[in-house]
Amino acid sequence: MFFEPGEDRRQSDGHRDHLKDIEQTRARSARTVGIVYCALALGCAAAALFFQHSATEYGLPPGDAQTVSSAFAAIGSTNLVLLTVWERLFCFSDA
Repeated sequence: MFFEPGEDRRQSDGHRDHLKDIEQTRARSARTVGIVYCALALGCAAAALFFQHSATEYGLPPGDAQTVSSAFAAIGSTNLVLLTVWERLFCFSDA
């Protein structure tokens, strides 16, 4: 693109609007990732509590219930750690 002498070389309004749309889409995607990881962590915590307290009532041996409960707790903790790493690595926080 060629510019005439004295012509304003700043970005056009359309280009700025497009960049703003991209930033909004990225922010919305980051919030969605955060919500999904939190939902997974909460779901794993609920499953861990269920298997810890109620699985023997449904016929699961106590040792197996403890193992399954620990696995769900580990998965939920891992989801929270990954969310924290995601936030720090990609700086998607609202601040």
